[in-house]
Amino acid sequence: MFEKLSSEKVVSVTCMSVAGINRLFKKHCGVTAIQWREEKRIAHACYRLIHTEKRVC
Repeated sequence: MFEKLSSEKVVSVTCMSVAGINRLFKKHCGVTAIQWREEKRIAHACYRLIHTEKRVC
């Protein structure tokens, strides 16, 4: 689906610290990067449960 993006990769591209990136992300998105990622993962799982024949167990 998407390429895995590590904090180290973002740091090297942006020339910012991990803490600086986290502050900027939270300022613009209202949640931390980890919270955002988890919300996206849950939304994707819900979509797959609703729109496919896949089961939880």
